[in-house]
Amino acid sequence: MSRRLLLQQRLVQAIVLVVLPILPGCLFPFAVPKVSQTPLLNLGPEADQIHAFRVDGTLDFVDIGGTDHLTFSEITSTSGWLLPRTKLSSTYGIYVYSGPFSYPFYISHSLGLKLYRPGYELVELDSWEQPGKIVWNEARDLASLEKVLDQLFLMKAEEDELKVADKCLSAGSASAEHQRVLLFGAAEYEGLASHLLANGPGEKNSRARLEAKASKLRKLATKVEPAPSLRGYGPVSDE
Repeated sequence: MSRRLLLQQRLVQAIVLVVLPILPGCLFPFAVPKVSQTPLLNLGPEADQIHAFRVDGTLDFVDIGGTDHLTFSEITSTSGWLLPRTKLSSTYGIYVYSGPFSYPFYISHSLGLKLYRPGYELVELDSWEQPGKIVWNEARDLASLEKVLDQLFLMKAEEDELKVADKCLSAGSASAEHQRVLLFGAAEYEGLASHLLANGPGEKNSRARLEAKASKLRKLATKVEPAPSLRGYGPVSDE
């Protein structure tokens, strides 16, 4: 994902270097169409145990970095098959040309898939990725189960030297379905916490940590904030 963002930034800069010299003024508006699609997946006999989350990303990018806002929606399988989802969008914005201080700011959209099966490691797929057969690796202890939820709900920062954008969950106001997924995540953390004895050796802190993460998701589910945009233009359509 980070390499893709770097390539996208280089593409925008290359277009600007070619077109900008023949344009008057110092602002260069641009828009590039984009098609994203999740793969057709056979979930097999475990289909009823799997929560498949479509992840719609909206990247708000300025200069050399930005924030990718992720919105979740759970999708259901049909006879064990997860059908492809398609997103038609555009990357749009403005390149500010001011000699050595030139920079772009733009909005870009993405589409991904996260497969959550309680008791197993998370499976994450980018747009157009074809994984073949899904391999499920067990999460064997409480720490591993917590790590899976942390990965799903972005509770820990990614360690990636090439990262040019931070990721965050959208507020619950993004959609009713996204709000439902956030509350589902809170319930999963609370379920892990319920297996711990509040006064057990070394377990009190773990229980408090899990409950704090659940509380964070519940607060986010009730939060209201506007979606990232550049004055509201740049329509997106989904299928």
